[in-house]
Amino acid sequence: MVKNYIYSEEVENSTHIGKWGMFHREYLKQKSPFQLSEMIKSGQLWEYLTDLDKQADCRYRFLIKEISKDEGLNDDMKQISPLQWRTAMKAVTEKAEKIVKKEFVYIFPKV
Repeated sequence: MVKNYIYSEEVENSTHIGKWGMFHREYLKQKSPFQLSEMIKSGQLWEYLTDLDKQADCRYRFLIKEISKDEGLNDDMKQISPLQWRTAMKAVTEKAEKIVKKEFVYIFPKV
């Protein structure tokens, strides 16, 4: 019965949260289904996920800028060697994503 309740919550609101909120919701489903169910019942889930998503997205964008600056990636490199720049940026985004997942996705909510 709880599973149906969670499913209906997902269908109703699935288009309103972003990548990080969806990742976190899936993590909670796997690691803490009881806590997820309680958040749904109390009506806190969607506010929590959208807030987490916004914070995580800001952190991700900040990390991309900082890491790429630290790595010396800029528009000049993009013009001179686009393939090398793309490869380096892929590594930067993977590093930033790993950090954001650790800081925002793979955590338990403080309720």
